[in-house]
Amino acid sequence: MVRYVLVIIALLVSSFPLFAHVGLADWGCTTPGGNEISNYRGGIALYLKTGWTIEGLNKWYFYKSHIICVNNENKLFIVDERTGVVDSSDAGYILSNRNSSVELLKQKHLEPKIWTRWYDSDWETSLVSNFPLFLIFGFYIAIPLLILYFWLWYKAIRQKLSINKAYPRVVYIITGLVLINYLFDVFPQSI
Repeated sequence: MVRYVLVIIALLVSSFPLFAHVGLADWGCTTPGGNEISNYRGGIALYLKTGWTIEGLNKWYFYKSHIICVNNENKLFIVDERTGVVDSSDAGYILSNRNSSVELLKQKHLEPKIWTRWYDSDWETSLVSNFPLFLIFGFYIAIPLLILYFWLWYKAIRQKLSINKAYPRVVYIITGLVLINYLFDVFPQSI
């Protein structure tokens, strides 16, 4: 009888919704300055170490220890990650057109010269940073690819890693692409 009561209690308790939940598609990443951007509460939000929260982010980029982000209401926020100061207070700059935002970022010297890496979701999703998950879920793909990669290395070494031969070239290209992908994960800043 006690077993039945315990089973009924367990079923009742397990049927209540939990207040803290993280789904399979939820993500959270630490910014280069140690703050966090995540979508745990339904929308994308920036959580600063100082207690500020900017919710409803649409897109953002990192540059010179700053996060430049635009929310769903088309307001521009400039966050200094070193001090935690949110420029423009809580209101944000309302962007009526693209030229006003470009001028504002030029005034503050926060416009990347070569490449602006805009993000709108998790920026740590490459094969290198998620390699254990790739091995688990992509087992049938990962193992043959790793065997092929090591076989290419074997062939390249047999050809004395000469740049004039085909196998070493392929190995250099694959290794270079994996290294570039890893560096993009480690350094998400704009240039």
